[in-house]
Amino acid sequence: MKLYCIIALSLLLRPETATAQQEESITLSLQQAIEIAQENSPEAQAARHTYRAAYWNPGTEWTETI
Repeated sequence: MKLYCIIALSLLLRPETATAQQEESITLSLQQAIEIAQENSPEAQAARHTYRAAYWNPGTEWTETI
């Protein structure tokens, strides 16, 4: 049992595994960061969801939600 733990731990702590978990960073301008934040804001997501739900709901006019 102890041998299995050592083998599992050594596989998890290999350098290849550690480097695979690192993400590449990118540099954004302030304008780009603001645009991304606005596109992914809770209000924007709610608006997209409302539009899509109204479009597929046969009882509502989807053009009225715009």
